Amino acid sequence: MQNCKLIQEFECLVIRSNDKIIECEMHDLTRSSPVEYAEIFRSAFENFDTSVLIEGRVFYWKIFKNEKFYENYFSEFQLREDRIHAKL
Repeated sequence: MQNCKLIQEFECLVIRSNDKIIECEMHDLTRSSPVEYAEIFRSAFENFDTSVLIEGRVFYWKIFKNEKFYENYFSEFQLREDRIHAKL
């Protein structure tokens, strides 16, 4: 991301998913913050195979800022070999 500054990065744990929405628990990696929760449309992951975004999987969400606007950028997509079994 040219001329952009990373302002926030989240490690996101999928807690539920359906054919339209990924629900996740978000852990801020850039500062000490309380856990947040989000619902993200599957269509936001157009560059990835969303069938792997199931309960217990992890993905990363980076938010960058440039001089004119904020851009949500899914810059890394990483699955853990061992799924986390979280019951919330």
